[in-house]
Amino acid sequence: MNNSDTLARIRNAPVTEKRSKIIDLCAGQTVLDVGCVGQDYNYNDPDWMHNLIRNVSASVDGVDIEPVGIQSMRDKGFSVYFSEELMSLNKKYDVVLMSDVIEHVNDPVDFLSFYSKFLNESGKIVITTPNAHAVRNFTSILLRNDYSLNPEHTFWLCPRTISEIVRRAELKFVDFFWLKEYFKIKELKGFRNRTIFRINSTLQKIRTNFYPNFMFIISK
Repeated sequence: MNNSDTLARIRNAPVTEKRSKIIDLCAGQTVLDVGCVGQDYNYNDPDWMHNLIRNVSASVDGVDIEPVGIQSMRDKGFSVYFSEELMSLNKKYDVVLMSDVIEHVNDPVDFLSFYSKFLNESGKIVITTPNAHAVRNFTSILLRNDYSLNPEHTFWLCPRTISEIVRRAELKFVDFFWLKEYFKIKELKGFRNRTIFRINSTLQKIRTNFYPNFMFIISK
């Protein structure tokens, strides 16, 4: 698929819910969950993403860089490794999941190139990340002259920039989805915050490029 076809697919991409889509993609597959420690520290929570994947996949290994978290997961019986350890395992996976991870790394091109080595021939890398063009960023700037950003993020990505990252990593575009907000309006406190949420939701329906997050699926 050439770049214009990819961008056309992105403009007309469907909207889905992150967790349910990841579960569908991982069901019955061998999965490598990249950055699993950073997802949450409540490893007993059945709604923790790694546990959800564990329940539906054929098998799942985790990989991370945080020693304390890795040891804690190992103590609880999870299969989790440092990235250096993966090289000696000689394992291949159907799905390499990067759930809200790529925006944290030093070099996203090298990051994708490294983890593509662990895909089997028909395997897929599934990436989710915040959208730089999310409408909530614009409304926050309008109302507060500020916007919310995780201080550990090193990149603020949009579909066009991640398309270029994928191209430079010499990988192939497979599919794309816009992702709904991760929280619900009932979780917000105050009339003002709920009003802003409703405005954002309306604008997202008018222009999908305003959705807060997106999913890229790529292959070798």
